[in-house]
Order: sequence, then C-alpha cells, then structure tokens
Amino acid sequence: MDDNSERYPGKRSGMPQQEVYTSVAFHQSLQPVIDRLKAEQSEVLVHIPSARELAKLLYDVLGFLESAYGRHALTKPFPKLPYALFQDTRPHGAVDILLRAVAEHVKKVTIPVHNRKKIDWTSPALRKELQELLSHVRTELVRAGCIRQFKVYFDGIKNIENLQEMKQSVTKLGGLVASHANEPGVTHIVVPNAKDMKDGRETRRKGPDFLSTTAGQDEYFWRSVSKHDGLGHALVHWWYLPDSYNEFVPYGSAPEELDADEVPPSGRPWVVHERWVVDSETYNEWMNEGDYETEASAEENKRLREARGPAGDARAASNEPQRKKTKKELRVEEAAAEVDATIRRVLAPGVVEREVKIVDRRAIEAVHVPTIDLSHGYRQQWMGASQDKERRDEVEGGDG
Repeated sequence: MDDNSERYPGKRSGMPQQEVYTSVAFHQSLQPVIDRLKAEQSEVLVHIPSARELAKLLYDVLGFLESAYGRHALTKPFPKLPYALFQDTRPHGAVDILLRAVAEHVKKVTIPVHNRKKIDWTSPALRKELQELLSHVRTELVRAGCIRQFKVYFDGIKNIENLQEMKQSVTKLGGLVASHANEPGVTHIVVPNAKDMKDGRETRRKGPDFLSTTAGQDEYFWRSVSKHDGLGHALVHWWYLPDSYNEFVPYGSAPEELDADEVPPSGRPWVVHERWVVDSETYNEWMNEGDYETEASAEENKRLREARGPAGDARAASNEPQRKKTKKELRVEEAAAEVDATIRRVLAPGVVEREVKIVDRRAIEAVHVPTIDLSHGYRQQWMGASQDKERRDEVEGGDG
C-alpha cells in the first residue's frame, strides 16, 4: 500500500470541500431538514429549498466567511460563525435559524437573487450587503443561544505587552475579560504556555503558504470527531487549527477511533494556554480548547468524569465516544511504541508498518513480527514519506 501523505495532505484552509457539499450522500443527509420545514409550512420561508439548495447555501456561507472574515481577510468586522453551527440540523437549531434569517433579510433588503432563490455569494459588488446579511444571521443565532459569549480570566501572564494584546484579542472576538478567576460566568482561564509549546505568533506572521511547509506542519496531529456512514467519511480535526479547517476524510485514511470534543464537567471553566487566544485572533474564530488545555486540567477533568460512576458506565455502554486522552498519555504511548521497533513504511496518515522484535526470554531468541501500529489512535501525527525515510535511515544506521 502506498503512502497517502500526498493524497490527503490536508486542505489547510477554512474553505469547504466542494466534493462533499455537492455529493448525493450529503444531500440525502439534509433531506430530513427539508421534510421538516415543509411540514411546518413557515410563513417566513416562502420558498422551501431542496436539500441540494440547502447544501449549496451552507457551502457558500462557509466560503464567504473564510474569504471575508478568515485569517487572510483585510477587514474583520466580527469573528467567523462557529463551524459547529453548520452541522446543527436539529429542529430550531442553527441551520434552521440560518435559513430563516437569510430569507427574512432577503425580503427586507435589496439583494439580487437569481429566481428569488439563489444569492451570488461570490460577487465582490455584493460584499457589503452580504456582510450585513451575516450580521443579521449572527444576531439571530446569539438571540437563540447558539453563540455563547466567553468570559476570559488571565492568570500568571507576566509579559504586560502580551497580556494587553491578548485582552484586546478577546474583546475583538466578542468576549469579556474577567478581573478575577472566581468572577461569575468565567468560561476560560488562560495561563502561560508550556515550555515545549510554540507561542503561535510565528504562524500569525507567516504568509498564506506557511501551513503547506514542513515547518508549518511539524506539530499537527489529527483526530476523528464524528463519522458519517452515508458519506463513508470521518470528520477530522487538526490540532492547532480552527474547527473551520476540519476536513471530511475517507474512513480508510482517517483515525479509526472517535475522539469527540468534550466540555469540562460540572460547569468548570476551561484552563488553556495563552496560545489559545493568540491563535483565535490569528484565525478570527475561537479555537478548539481541547488542543490547548493544560495537562493538569485535562487530568482533573478526566478524574471527575470517571467519578460520575453509573453515569460514566452508562455512557460507555451506549457506545458514545470515549474521552480524549491527555497530552501526557499520548506522549507516553508514542514513546512506548518506539521501544525495540523499526518503522518499515507509512501505510496511511499516522498508520505505519513496523517490524517489532518480540523477545522470548526462555528461548533467548528474537521473533520478527510485522505489525500495524495504531499507537497514535486519538491524535495521529501526519508522517510524510521523507520523514519516514529519515527515520528508517536513523534506525538502520544505529543497528549497523
């Protein structure tokens, strides 16, 4: 089997995948939404879109958000809408609100609409009107409680300049800055970066091609956050990239185990490193907290979840996604997988074939067994062919 690193290098952008949104399987997944809207006979929605038209609307809005409000946009009047909202197809959920808000705004404001159905989201001449439309959409989503305002407390940040800059970033993103950790409503506590963590400011300074370079990819891991049997794809999240960069990847190439996002238990605030704020402003959207959570907080949250007792057992019995492993656990597993093992070749992203030496102490002989290593099960490092060759050369040189 050939290396998939060139076939699935990661889109590394917030632009949606056209092949997914135009697929029959994706349209079929939206059909229940359309059937429900037809049954409700809403006065707001004079025209009930087809599943194909709804998919096109979601695709166009995601693309417009990236081009008008994303990392490389010149002006960013407000942050991007959270990516998770575009998957909320529940009754009266975010997709329903988006569809109704667009319909309401089109009726009130003069926006050229083809056949009263389709808005040209790619027209530069309409950018101002479309930004006003999305401002209205955002207002409706906030009113419905789909978008939550964060309140952030900074703890132990000694660099005053960086502290003031991050406070301004929180405000730009629509958040509040708390004066102390016990202030009511605190959602995030930001602490200094870990010693081995990049501060994120290098990524902000680099050009648009930085993420496609080796330096831009050397710390990226990925995990499957959901599976879509109709598409035959898993939705994967890239570590230290925003959720809008999430990508649909075929089951055969995506991490096999689900590692869905989990919020801290019992209403506890997130405890994250300061890079979370830096990266959030860089990409103009709140980053995935799980990528920046401190090890101490992750371990405490793990303990509290396990202390739920019967509730935790019930979750496991119902086949719900299991908790995320802490970064410490991931590093321990990765280090353990390297003991007495030789990488033979990369079979898929994060899936490598190794020749493992199993020592039988009684027979005092080594048995060579080809195995498939899935030690990166939750967040799998993207290993290119060149990296694989370098590792083999190091091992072979050491054995010599």
